[in-house]
Order: sequence, then C-alpha cells, then structure tokens
Amino acid sequence: MSLSGCPATSPSGSVPATAVSASTNPVSSKEDIVHLLADSFVIDDAGYFIDDAWSSARSPFSIYETYWQIRWRGGRLPEGMDPARLAPWVAVGSVGALDSSPLQHIGQIALAAGIAREIGLNLDSSRTAAKLETLRSGYLYSPDPQVEGTWGSTAAAVRAMRDLSIPVPEEVVHQAKLELKKLPDVLTPGVAVGTALPLLEVVVMTHKQADSLQPVLRRVLDAALESLDRIPNTAMDASTLGAQFQLEGVRRALGLAPQVLAAGSCASLLRGRGFVSLPGSDASDIQASFYARELGCKVVDDLKSPYTRAGWLLRSAVDPYKTLAATAAAIRLASLVGRENDLAQKVMQSIAKFWLPLMGDGSLSLQARAVASARLSNLIRITKVDVSAMHPAGVNAAPTGPATAMIDLAAVWSADQKTRSRVAIANFTNTERHNLGGRVSIEMAAEISLASIYVGDESMLSKAKAILDRLRISDGVYAAVECDVGKRNCSSFQPSIAASALGSWISKSIEKPHRSWLALGICRGYICADKTNDGTTLRQLYISFVCGQPACGIDLPFII
Repeated sequence: MSLSGCPATSPSGSVPATAVSASTNPVSSKEDIVHLLADSFVIDDAGYFIDDAWSSARSPFSIYETYWQIRWRGGRLPEGMDPARLAPWVAVGSVGALDSSPLQHIGQIALAAGIAREIGLNLDSSRTAAKLETLRSGYLYSPDPQVEGTWGSTAAAVRAMRDLSIPVPEEVVHQAKLELKKLPDVLTPGVAVGTALPLLEVVVMTHKQADSLQPVLRRVLDAALESLDRIPNTAMDASTLGAQFQLEGVRRALGLAPQVLAAGSCASLLRGRGFVSLPGSDASDIQASFYARELGCKVVDDLKSPYTRAGWLLRSAVDPYKTLAATAAAIRLASLVGRENDLAQKVMQSIAKFWLPLMGDGSLSLQARAVASARLSNLIRITKVDVSAMHPAGVNAAPTGPATAMIDLAAVWSADQKTRSRVAIANFTNTERHNLGGRVSIEMAAEISLASIYVGDESMLSKAKAILDRLRISDGVYAAVECDVGKRNCSSFQPSIAASALGSWISKSIEKPHRSWLALGICRGYICADKTNDGTTLRQLYISFVCGQPACGIDLPFII
C-alpha cells in the first residue's frame, strides 16, 4: 500500500478540501477506542476485526443481510449482538444514505424500517418521511433520486411508512385502488409480479376496511397466483419465489388459508443443498432461503454469516487482506488501552484459517504481499503462534521483482528487533532510489532515516530531512509524494495522515502532530481524514492517537 494516493487540501496546501464527515461517530477518548474495537470485532469461529465500523460513508454493515438474518431468526438477535449498536448505522439507512450498500435508496429505507420494527429500534420517523417525500412524484415513489417511479418502489415506501407509523399520502392509496380495479382477470407473469403484486400490497397495507374491496382483491390475487402457477417447477427461481411469498402475505391479510410450494418447486430451488442461491451464484442467499422456508420447503436450520455486536457484514468487508489490515491495527490500538494480550488471544485461529493462506495468493501484487507479510509477521510475534508447520514457504518469503521503498519499509516492519538493523542497512545499500534529483516520496525519506540510525551516519539523516523539506506543507503536515521534481502546486500535493506521521517521526519535532492536524481542519477528535481515507479505519485511528505525542513517539510509526 503506497502512501502516494494522497489526501485533500487546496493545491496550495493551505485549506483542506475534505473534512471529516459530521455524521461519522466521533472518537475523542480511549474509552471510545474500547467501544469501537468491540463494534469492529467479528464474532466467528475464528475472531478477527473489520474496518470502518463507525463510518457513515464506508460502513461495513449490510442492511440487507441484517434485516433478513433477523427475519430468519424470528426477530431474535444472536448472543453478543446489541440493538443499541445497530442503531447508528441503521439510522443512516433509514434515509437511504448508506453509501457502501449496493441497494437503492428505497430498498435501504424499507429494510431499515423493517429492522426497527423487528427489534424495537427508535428511529427518527420525521427524517425518513422527509426523505421519502423527495422520492415521490404524484402517487408513485422512485427507487432512487431522478429515477422514474414504479409501483414496486411505491409498495416498498408504503411498507416503510407502515413500519414507522408514517401516514401514507391519500393520493397514493386512491390511485392504487383505481389501478387495481383496472387489471384484467388473466395476467402475464410480468404484470403479475411488476404491477398486480405491489398494488395488492399497497391496498392491503393501507385500506382499513378491506371488506368493500374484497371481491377486487380476491380476483386480482387469484389471477396473479394462476399466472405464477403456469411457470414450470423446473423454472422456479428466486424472483418467482419472492413473488409467491409476497402473494402469500396478501392471502394471510385477507384471512385466507395458507398455501405451500409444491415439492417439485422446492426441489428445483434447493437442488439438494438446503438453501436457495441467486442466479449466477452458488452461495446461499438469506432472503430467498427465508422465502422458501416460509413457503414449506425444508431448508437448513441456520445460514451463518459474519457479524459483530453491531450487525451483520457486507461480504466485501471480510476479505482476508482487509481483515488482516484491520486486525493488525486493532491489536496496536488495543495496546493503547491495555487490551493487546486479551484481543491477541481472540484472533489466533484466524492466522491459520485466513491469513497464512493469503500469503500464497498469486493475485496479490508484490507490494500488497510485502505489506500483508509485515502485518502478519507482527501479529504472529504478538500472539506467539507457531506457524513453522503451517506454512513451509515462510511468512516472510521475499517477493521477487523490482523493489519499491514501501516494499523495503515493509521488510523492516516484518523483521524482529535482532535483524531489523541488518534489513534496513541492506535495503539502503542495495538500492539506487535515493538520488534526490528525482521525484521524492515520504517512504524514501523514512528508508534513508532508518538506515542512518543503524549506520550512525548524520549525512544520511540530513538527506532524509532534505526530502522532508520538499514534502512539508506546514508544521507536522506532509504530502506523500511530490507532484514532479521540485513541484508542489498540484492536486496530489496534499496532506497525508500516514505521511505526516512518518515525517514528524523523521524530523523528531517536539510538537504533537495531531494538534497541527486539528488546526488544519482535517481532524474531528481523533478521526483524521485525507483524500484516500475518511479517518475511520483502525490504522488511521492508531496513527492519530500515537501522533498525539511529540514526533509520534519514539518508535517508527507502524503506518501500514
């Protein structure tokens, strides 16, 4: 991971262009670290950490998985999950603002309202109502802003309003009744699913005296069910299954006897695996599997999915490379609150299960592998796990190919105290990258500075400080790389938190860099943002805390 994807200020470096999001949970004390680490710890057979648990823009939590897992469990949360910890990010979803979610705005809102109803969260319904009004045009709601409204999106909006006790506009209810009455007695599957079904749902959810509409509702319901019945068992898929489930909900609302799927349909859906997958995937889908179970298919008892005490997670959040980065930073953060040993014991099994296999991943770039190796080596030293029999190739197998300053730094971080000086000196001796006539970077300055310490050569340290002068923006604030040789006025010459940590350590300033960052406006408490990071990763928070002391402490900041 290079530091060169830099943060945000104006090209002059004087005014930050990117501030910390006010909707991101603040981190202002070591007590906040304890809570953040608890929200970030994945409760699994093998424990590990995830990043951005308190981020509004990059939340790792899945509103889809969380809602359907709660439905699957009948509204009961698993041991260790706390409704109060779900509330902040579910509230963001209740206005369609979970940027990390692949769902459209209306889908986020409907699921957030459903979660609130299932587990008793107290959401601000006025904010949801205001957001929904921006999605309404006449009697239809849009799935996203500037998108044409549909009855499907309107049904989702009405469901959210029902769950949060928000009045439904009369215009919507009136038009739904009119459209429902117009539908013919024979429907195509497309009309049944796309029009008849959402109209039925809207009317059933909003009509207080359904008896007067009973004949119309029954006629359209029968026509929709008959349309779906014409689909062969072998053609039954997750989409058709969802429609069947929702129509069954209409049946129940009308007081009709429940129906179940035919055995052939269940067999087509489950394919002998006990769960349903979405098209193009072999993985289980919690929503579709829930539908199948509720419609009488025999499914597995549990569909496990990773979660923390704050909710279930996006699958992208539990990528091994990402969880290794988060866990390495989490253990260092834990050391600031006296919990390093406690948490280190909880992640030991993940070393063998997830991260040692990662070292053999041929898709990783040389630099990514070197960085992962440094992170893992430090975790192994802290946890004292014996990996000699688990990974014969060795965690620190040197990458082949052209080295970079970051790869060299990662090698230093990977080394133990006995060999670190030898590695640092070898890196400096064997490289030709230290000609100050070229474009300089903070990694280059750190590499030279390390070698100068172990060699005892002041001239080398002067060379490192000369690089800092070219990267310095203000006291305690540095860019990661020059725009070009000697040039500063470009979009990439902007404050970088990681670069500023290294720069402050190299300069051995008596100032506390975090104070400079606060003054520049790139921090809110200890959440310090730059262009590549909103400050909520555990790594970035660790850097912010250690840089609350002069020169970011005695040791080289572990910034990867």
